Amino acid sequence: MRSFHRAASIAFAAIGLSVVRAQTPQTLPPDEIARRIAQAVHFGGGLYALDRAAAVATRDMLMQVPADQLAGPGGFIVELASEATLKVTYYRGQPEQAQAFFVAEVRDFQVFGHQRFTEPVALSPAQIVVAKARLTAKKAAEKSGDRPCTKAPFDIVVLPPQPDGIILVYLLSSQLDAQTYMLGGAYRIVIDESGEVISQRPYSVSCLAMSRPKEMPSGGKLVGLTVTHLLDPVPTEMHVLASLMLQLPVTVATNDNSVWRVTGTTIDRVNRRP
Repeated sequence: MRSFHRAASIAFAAIGLSVVRAQTPQTLPPDEIARRIAQAVHFGGGLYALDRAAAVATRDMLMQVPADQLAGPGGFIVELASEATLKVTYYRGQPEQAQAFFVAEVRDFQVFGHQRFTEPVALSPAQIVVAKARLTAKKAAEKSGDRPCTKAPFDIVVLPPQPDGIILVYLLSSQLDAQTYMLGGAYRIVIDESGEVISQRPYSVSCLAMSRPKEMPSGGKLVGLTVTHLLDPVPTEMHVLASLMLQLPVTVATNDNSVWRVTGTTIDRVNRRP
């Protein structure tokens, strides 16, 4: 449904951000609908690239680093190493004093190179900015009482800073089953260039799990999944991410009575409900 090369390009391409909060039903002009769809596609594709790169890199890191060396505060940072390669850096400690201990390079959603540092390596200034944003978002979610919908901690995905320094941090409920994607329990926290939180939003009103059926009728074929979305008049980056994760189209009924079909990074309006 999506090549790694294209996903990596989307993840790090610049796009003008217009912060959209959850809203009541409304009729939007065509240009605003187009803008929101473009934003959903852009950020959803970026989320997918970074989240999948981190997932395969983490599996590799856990095979190389003993568990007793992973205790305490820390995290990871995903950066573009080349046109089609993402670099995932793991660090320990608070952002400004953090030390990198492992780096993996990911291409085509596979680790093709890694390095475990025997001596501490300080984060670069750009990495520190991302590490700070990660920590700020985590604290903001704790303060507002946002919780994941699974027993595992949030998957935290930090998109690259926008041209104006704005950083988007997504807190996602962990996917514990390859056949199930937890669409609920997802939040976005927007942080400005000074490190302050300027907006927070949820993407659902409940813990919604989207699952492939375990059994299909004889001769049946799964062609997609359907969800009702009450917080926006158009699909969001979470629906794009869900479609990419499950490798299935997702039909979304939004709060303005429209029905949309999300197929990877393509969003089309199917019809408008009466």
